[in-house]
Amino acid sequence: MSFKAYIKENLKEYTIMLEELTVKNLQCQIRQVTGPTSNDETSMDITDEDGCYIKTDKDVVDAFKKDSVFFTVHVRSNQKNILTELESKEEIDEKRQTTLSCEVKNPLILLTGAMRYEQHAYLEGAKQDIYLLRALFEQGFGYQVFSTFDPQNSITESLTSNGLNAFIYEHCANLTNNANSQTAYDGLIFVWCGYGGFDIDSNTLITSDNKTKYFKDIQQICMTKTQFLVEKPKVFINITYRQPNGTNYIKNKSNVEEQNVQNQPWHHCNAKAFTIFANVIERVITNSFENKSENAKRESYFTEAFCQIAKQNADKSLKFIFEQVTNSILDPTFSTEVVETIPASYFDIYLTPRLRSDKQEIQSVTNDPVVETLDFKKHWNRDWKKSNAEAARRLKQMIKDNEQGLIIIAKNSNLVRIDRDASSFIALINNSKTEKKHLGNIRLNIDGNVLSVNCELQCKENTNITTQLFVTKNSIVHCKCISPIQWDSTLHHDIPVQLQNLQNQANYCSENTLFDGAILHLQTALQISMDTFGLNHPHVADFCNNIGNAYSKKGRHSKAIECYKKTLKIYLSIFGSVHSHVADLYYNLGRVYKKKGDYDKSIEFYEKALKIYLQLFGINHIDIAETYNNLGNAYSGRGNHDKSIDCHQKALKIRKEFFGNTNQGVGDSCWNLGLVLEKSAEKKTACEYFEESWRIYSIVLGEWDEVTLQAKEKVIKLSKELI
Repeated sequence: MSFKAYIKENLKEYTIMLEELTVKNLQCQIRQVTGPTSNDETSMDITDEDGCYIKTDKDVVDAFKKDSVFFTVHVRSNQKNILTELESKEEIDEKRQTTLSCEVKNPLILLTGAMRYEQHAYLEGAKQDIYLLRALFEQGFGYQVFSTFDPQNSITESLTSNGLNAFIYEHCANLTNNANSQTAYDGLIFVWCGYGGFDIDSNTLITSDNKTKYFKDIQQICMTKTQFLVEKPKVFINITYRQPNGTNYIKNKSNVEEQNVQNQPWHHCNAKAFTIFANVIERVITNSFENKSENAKRESYFTEAFCQIAKQNADKSLKFIFEQVTNSILDPTFSTEVVETIPASYFDIYLTPRLRSDKQEIQSVTNDPVVETLDFKKHWNRDWKKSNAEAARRLKQMIKDNEQGLIIIAKNSNLVRIDRDASSFIALINNSKTEKKHLGNIRLNIDGNVLSVNCELQCKENTNITTQLFVTKNSIVHCKCISPIQWDSTLHHDIPVQLQNLQNQANYCSENTLFDGAILHLQTALQISMDTFGLNHPHVADFCNNIGNAYSKKGRHSKAIECYKKTLKIYLSIFGSVHSHVADLYYNLGRVYKKKGDYDKSIEFYEKALKIYLQLFGINHIDIAETYNNLGNAYSGRGNHDKSIDCHQKALKIRKEFFGNTNQGVGDSCWNLGLVLEKSAEKKTACEYFEESWRIYSIVLGEWDEVTLQAKEKVIKLSKELI
C-alpha cells in the first residue's frame, strides 16, 4: 500500500508516494524529488501543515491521519561556502572597510511590462508580477509607483517600444534637487516584466510590437535623459520570461566604480547601480496541490520570493535580500556557479519604508484626547464602511470647493414634511423647485449617520438620528437628540479612505486569484488598524477575517483557521455571543474545517452558526439555508447520511420559499439530495432529485452547461440501473 503526500520546498511543490510510514522513507522520497537541493551534504527539517516538526516514525503516522497530507521542507547546508573559506581575514576586513551604503527613502519607481503580444502567447505571469511588485512598493514600503499597466484598462496590457520610451521620458523629465519638491527623488527603481532573452553578455526585453531592446539601452535612456539621477542610487530589475524548456537563472550586478565606456554613458560619474536579471519560466499557480488546470494563473518564482523576503527583511540591504532570494530558488551548485562568474562588489542600498513616519503620525494622533470614530455597535458591515468612506471623500471635496450642506448615510431614512403634502425627503431634495437652503418643518428620522458641512442645522423635537452626527468646524448645530462629533480629517477621512482603498485593491486581487497580493494589501490595512484603533476593534477583526478568507482560497487552511479564531475572539468581546458577525465566523470555521477534511470540527462550528442564525432571523432566512446546505455536506462527508438528508431537505424548503422552483440554489439542493440518497442506496428517490436538478439547471444555466450535462448523466445512469 502506498501513501500519498505533498511536499513544499521553498517555493516549489512536489508529490511523493511512501511505501512505509517512517521518517527514513519520507526523507528518501523527498531527496529523490528535490534532487541536488537536499543532497548528502545537506540536512533537512520537515514540518507538517500545522508547523509541527516531523522527527519520529510516530510523527509520520500521525500526519497521515488527515485526508490530505502536506509537508514543508527546510534544507540546511552542512558545509561552509567554499568561496568564503578561501578568503583571508585580511581580505574580508578590507571588503568591509570599502563597503559603501546608502539609504533610499523616496525613489522614483517605474514599473513597466507587457502581457499582450502580437506574435507571442498572452503572458499572465507578467501581470501577476506587476500586481505583487506594486503591492510591495506601495503597501509594504509606502512609495509612490508609476506603472505602464492599469488593471482597470485592458489596453495597457500592451506596451510598444515607443510607448516604453515615452513612459521613461515622461517620468525622468524635469527632475529636481529641490528638497521641498514632491519630485525630489533620492533614487530610481526601474522594473521590466515581460518576454525577453538572457545570456552572459547581454540581456534583452521584447515589447508588444515584437521589438527587441537591450536592457542596457533602457538604462542608458534613464541616465541620458537627465543628469539628476547620475549620483543617485539606482536599482534595475529585469524579469524576463521564456518558454518552459530550461531552468531559472538569476544574475546579480552592482557597480560603484567610475567607468568611461563610450557606448554606456550612464556608467560614468561613479554611477551607483544595482542590477538584477531574472530569467524565469512561467509556473502554474494553484490554490492547492491538486488544483492544476490550463487556465490557472502564473507568476515567477523570483517575484514571489523577492516580495516575501523583501517584506520580511525591510531593514536589510538589497544585496542581502537578493542573496536570500537566490538561495531560496536556485540549487546550491547552480548558485555557486553564478557567484563565481560575477565580479564581487561592496555597495549596499537600503530601502527605508515611508510607513514608519506614517505610523509615528498615527501614534501622535492616538495620543491626543480620544476622538470618537465610526460607530460599530448599531451598524457594522461592508456596505456601512464603504458608504461612510465615500461620504468622507465627498465631505472633503465640499470643504475644498467651499460648499455647504448635509451628507446622510442611511439604508432607509424616513423623513417627511409635517404638512398636508407629506412626501419623502429624497423626493424633496431631488425636486428642483424645492428651496434647498431651508427645508422647513421636517420630521426627520435617520437610521444612520449625518455629516454637517459648514452649515447651520436646527434639530428640534421631531428629529431622530440613531447613530452619529459629525460636524465640521464652521457648522452651527442646535440638536438635543444627539451629541455632535467634531470632524477629524485624519481619523474620519484619511484612515477610513486608506483602509477602504486597501480593501478594494485586495478584492480586485482576490477576484483575479492573486491571493498573495490580496494578503499583502490586507496585512497593511490590518497593521494600520491596529496602530490606529488598538487590537480590540472591528476594523482589526474584519481585516484579520479577510486575510483568513484569502488563505482559505489559497489552500492554506491552518493559516485561515488561525486568522478566523483571532477574529472570533475580538467579535465575541465586542458584540457578545449572539450576533451575526459571530455566527459568520463560526460558519467560516465550519467551511475551512470541511475543506481540511475534519468533518467533526466542521459540523461543530456549522451547528454553532446555525443556532445563532435561528435566534436572530427565524427559520426562513437565506443564511440559514446556506448553513443547512453546508452542514448537510459535512454530515455526508462523515458518512451520516440520515442527518445529511434532513439538512438538505430543510435547505431546499427555505430556498424554494425564497426563490421559487427555478433557481440555481434550488437546483443545488436537489443535486446534493440526489448524491446522498444515491450513497444510501435509495436510487429511485435519488434519480427523482437528479431529474429535478437537471430541469432547473437547463432553465437557469442552459442545456449545454457543464453542470446541466452532469445532472443529465446522473439521470441516465440511474435510470438504466433501475430498469
